[in-house]
Order: sequence, then structure tokens, then C-alpha cells
Amino acid sequence: MSSAIKQNIPSAIVLFLVALPLCLGIAQSQGAPPIAGLITGIVGGIVVGALGASPLSIAGPSAGLSMVVISGIAATGGFQAFSVAVIIAGAIQMGLAWLKFGMFSKFIPGSVIRGLLAAVGIIIVLKQIPHVFGYDGDFIGDLQFTQGDGRNTFTELWFMTGYMNATTFLISAVSLSGMLVWEKQIATRYKRLAAVPGALVAVVLGIAVNELAGHVAWLNQVGESHLLRLPGNIGPKDLFSHFYTLNFAQQLQKPEIWKTAVVISLLASTKSLIGLEASDKIDPQRRVCDKNRDLLAQGIGNVLCGLFGGLPLTTVLIGTIANAKAGATSRISVIIHGLLLLAATLLIAPFFKLIPLTTFAVIIAVVGYRLTSYTVFKEQWVAGREHFLPFLATFVAVIFTDIITGAAIGFLVALAFILKGTYQKGFYSSQQNNVYTIRLGDSISFIHRAGLSEELRKIPSGSRVNLIADSTQSVHHDIAEVINEFQAGAQNRQISIVKNNIPYIPDRKDLKSLKNVTYRKMLYGNRQWVEESLARDRLYFEKLARGQAPQILWIGCADSRVPPNEITKTQPGEIFMHRNIANLVVHTDLNMLSVLQYAVEVLQVKQVIVCGHYECGGVATAMKNADVGLVNNWLRQIKEVYSANVAELERIGDTKMRERLLVELNVREQVRNLAMTSIIQKAWKKRQLEIHGWVVDLGTGYIKELPISLNGASDLEPIFRYKV
Repeated sequence: MSSAIKQNIPSAIVLFLVALPLCLGIAQSQGAPPIAGLITGIVGGIVVGALGASPLSIAGPSAGLSMVVISGIAATGGFQAFSVAVIIAGAIQMGLAWLKFGMFSKFIPGSVIRGLLAAVGIIIVLKQIPHVFGYDGDFIGDLQFTQGDGRNTFTELWFMTGYMNATTFLISAVSLSGMLVWEKQIATRYKRLAAVPGALVAVVLGIAVNELAGHVAWLNQVGESHLLRLPGNIGPKDLFSHFYTLNFAQQLQKPEIWKTAVVISLLASTKSLIGLEASDKIDPQRRVCDKNRDLLAQGIGNVLCGLFGGLPLTTVLIGTIANAKAGATSRISVIIHGLLLLAATLLIAPFFKLIPLTTFAVIIAVVGYRLTSYTVFKEQWVAGREHFLPFLATFVAVIFTDIITGAAIGFLVALAFILKGTYQKGFYSSQQNNVYTIRLGDSISFIHRAGLSEELRKIPSGSRVNLIADSTQSVHHDIAEVINEFQAGAQNRQISIVKNNIPYIPDRKDLKSLKNVTYRKMLYGNRQWVEESLARDRLYFEKLARGQAPQILWIGCADSRVPPNEITKTQPGEIFMHRNIANLVVHTDLNMLSVLQYAVEVLQVKQVIVCGHYECGGVATAMKNADVGLVNNWLRQIKEVYSANVAELERIGDTKMRERLLVELNVREQVRNLAMTSIIQKAWKKRQLEIHGWVVDLGTGYIKELPISLNGASDLEPIFRYKV
């Protein structure tokens, strides 16, 4: 643990120096008290850092939420009322995490995330240039194209030329040079100094140059407007005083509070998921975090931000990138940076008021530069246009709009390629002489309706059409409608249609009720089964009609999920079967006894299998005290099994596990009940006959063979042995 802390301290300092001006600048731009931004940074570092899953991502105030915050404060009637909306938004985020909303991050294509990161690197550098030359019109940390001062990323570069300051440029040059020399030369040569990050050296040099500038005739010391402005005289009680001003009873009655909360929760969650996905991409160890856990942590963080007077928090991309590029290995870096923000707010605020904003701009610009690489453009180009175009669209859109809008545009371009690929693979057509073959792919859906309809329309009269399906399960309703319309007109056009492997397609009269569809589907399935069977063996039904000689008698549950032939991959004629609720062998059940006698004495089966299954409704009902009418009498057999094994069963605390054991005990009991019949015992006197107990696990499909197998009356107590 101590080595991990030591390893993450340098990155925590860099992250702190990036986060500090961001927290203050964003709070100022959103019309909130400066302390609000710091509270959000502290909560994002300490609380979200401790509870979250992502090893590198940072949560804090976001410039991307500026419009929502500004309009929210106005709509709710002030910052105190807005804080209640932030609390509710946090609770909604916690609910979204419970609903697994984080899974949607996996639908963001990798090319979109790479385009976003490449654009953010460029934006970070461009946005810092005015600060480097002495113009601080926009706040540090803004990533949006359109700025609060009415200008944009590019017009700001021209506008700054009227405000260029020699002192700030000198501070920038010295800070940048000192930072690079320290990292590239000194820190690599002297290992003991490697723990001191270059960003901290840049801060010290920036303060020193600014102080010296006041003593040089041709330079001027930069004024307070170009220095970091921390709120002064803040004590611990100031961090908690906001809580006592909140009037929940009054604010919760305002519809505007709830509307603002929903908007904040959805926008913050979406931005967070994009940021978390980007964090995974830049993680050197390629770790994939649990997005739902991070969403839950941020929900808790937003509740606390609202209570203590902070702004809504979300994943901060600049901070995340800075943390990763500074060499962070775990969330310890995030937590330490939160503690440093807390210390800066309460203990050492006067020192930070000496730092020029241009020094912070240099540190952040270096972060952006290290993120940007031309090789990513080459890699996406080589990957193909279906990857390059979404990457490029995202890159351009993020630069000229904002992160969420840019990612959405990139996603739509990627989606267009996905839809195009799916459209092309929906169906295939070919022609040989006057025979047309139409093959319906597994992925055919409503988007192929127009194409398939046109393909069928162009088939000339008098042709033969082979319709083939890759999937035998079902056909999309819109495709079924196209095929029905084609069939309806085919007779008039003398077109003959041969279907191969085509699932049931209901016509309009069938669609009048679900009953009709189910009924007709079974009849259609029968015809399809006949055709497929004859295709394999033209004498199949002739052989089947000659008689049966099954080797197995199956006594199983009537549950529709355990069809014997399908789960054992056997053919008609191989298993003689009897099924009832919970696969019971009851000595008064004449139906079962008749089946047993016929199978053993006439068909001469060699094995009898009693097969139960987990998740059996009969067994589950027998374990309860509910009155289920006539079925009570039938299920009493299972209750007797429970009573005989009550000590073993009730040692199991988990109800589901107890039910599974009762399923097995029930099968074992029915195997013994079979052995107690005179029918079985007579057969044992004459020949070999085995009785087995099986259980099907519906969760896996596999059959479990129970450790019970009887092949003679000697396995029974003497009282149950008949003199046959």
C-alpha cells in the first residue's frame, strides 16, 4: 500500500494542479460561488475516488454542463434551490446504476472514442494559447467551441493579439522550458528527484518569474486578474454551512426542481459514460472498469455536492487525461488529489494566489499535446473507411461543437455503416435460367423491406422462385408481409414458389388472434417437418409406420421445457414415454401403470428412466402451504418426500438450493416406487432391466445422472419384494 501511495503522489500533484484552476474557472463561468467548484472537486476526488471502479478517471465540475447549470439556477430560483435538484439528480444516477445503464457505454464504437480523444488533445492546446500570451477572457478548462464571451476557439486566437503581454509570455516560456528540462534531463538523471513532477517545477518558476518581473523596468508584474483567485478565509464550517440553508419541504414542490434534476442526471450520466470509455482506451494497462459502479459512485457524489453546495459532477476528460499521462496507476492518485484540493482550500490558499494562470495553461497544454498523435489518424485510415469516417466525423464535430454532440455525430456516422452492412447482408439473390433463388439471412429485418420487395417485383411472370431461410425460428413481421403479398400475386403471374427452411409466416386471417397464429404455426411446422424428413430419407414415414421398438421408457415431468427427444437428441420411435406433473410414480395411477406394463411386457424396454428437472413448478408448489385445489392430492406425494427428509432439507438455508435437493430426492423416491411394482419385479425374474434417475438442469441444458440405479429386487427392503 505504501509503495502504491508513493508511486501515485507525482501524478496526484499534476492532477491537482490541473484540477484547481478548472474547478474555479468552471464555477465562475456557471455563475456559482467559487467555493462550489472546489467542493465538487473535493467530493469527486475523495468520495468518488474511493467508491468508483475506474483506476484513472476523475470526477469533478464540467464545462459541458454549463448551460444546464446556468439555466437550472435561473429556473429553480437560485443556487440553494438548484442544490436540491443536484441531490435528486444524484439519486436518479444511483437508480440508473441499479438499472445497469452503464452497459450503454459499450455501444460507443472505438473509432468514435479515438476521434474524441484526438480532438480533445487539439482543443486543449488551442484553448490554452490565449492564456499563454496573456489573454484570459475564457476560463481555463473550457472545451466547447462556442465560448461564454461570444467568441469561439479560433476567433479567440485572433482576438488575443490585442492583449498580448510580454510578462505572461516570458512566464509561459520559462515554465514550459523548465518543465521539459526537468522531466527529460534532470528527473531521468537523478532518480531521487524523479518523484518531483515537472508541473510543480513549472509552478515554482512561474511564481519566481512573476515576482522578478516587478523589479525589471521593461516588464510589469501580472495583475490579480491573471493570477489564480482562490476564495479566502474559508474554514471547515463553511464547507457544511450550505446544508443548513436548504429548504427541502418547499423546494420539492417545485416542478422546475424535478425537471432540472432529470436533465442533469441524464446529461451527466451520458458524459460520464463517454469519459469512462475514453479512460479505458488511454489506460496503459488496458483495464476495463465497471461503468455501473462508477455511475453509482458519481450518484453518491452528486448527492453530497448538492448537500454541501457544490456543482453537479461528472467525468472530467482533461483531468482523466492528465492523470493517465502523469503515470497514475490506481485511484490512489485521484484520492490524494482530492485531499490536496481540500488542503488548498482550507490551509494554504494564500500561496496559490501567487500562481499565474499562464503557468496552469502551460501545464494543461502539455497534457493536450501528449494526448495528440498523428499515428492515430494513420491507424484509423488503415483500418478502413468504416472506421476512419466515424473517427474523422467525431474529430471534426468535437472541435466545432462539444464532446457530447461530437460523440453523437460520430456515433450516427458509425451507425450508418452498421446499417449499410446489415442491409447488404439481409438477403441474397441469384438467377440461373428462369429460376430465381432468394436466400433470407439471419439478420434480415424491417430495413430490408424495400430492397426485398423490389427484388421480388422484378421477377418476370412464369418464373420459378426458390425461397430459402438461414434461420428456421421466425421471420420479421415486415418481411413476412412482403412475402405474403408476393405469394398473393404470384398465382396471377404464373410464378411457382418453392419454400425451403422457411419458418411459418402468418397471413392476414391468421393475424386476427394469437390463438390462430399458434394453431396454424403448429400445422405449418408439421408440414415442414414432413418435408425435411422426406428430404433426408424418402422412406422415412414408411419405416416409421411399420412399428416401434423403443429401448427406453421415459417417465418425466409434463413441463414444456423438457421434451425428451430434443434434450437427448433422439428420433421418433426410440423412446416410449409417460409424463405427468413432477414425474411421479403413484401406485394408484392406472394411466402410469398401464404405460409401464405395456412398455415392460410388450415392448420389452431395457431401461426405465425417471427424469425430473430443476425449476420444477410442482416441487416448488409442494414446498409451500398454498391451497391449489385438486392438485393438492397429487403433490402430497412430494410433501411426503419432504417430510421423510426434513432434517437434511432444512439444514439448507437457501430456498432455491433446498428446492434443487428436493427435486433430486423426489426422483430417487420415484425410482424406488417403480422398483416396488410387481410389473418391474416380474421383469427382473425373467431378464435384465435397469431403472435410472436423472435430473435436467434447465440453466445449462445438461442432464445430471443421480447415484441411484436399480436392477433387482434385492435392492429393496424385504417387505416390498413380491413372490413373482
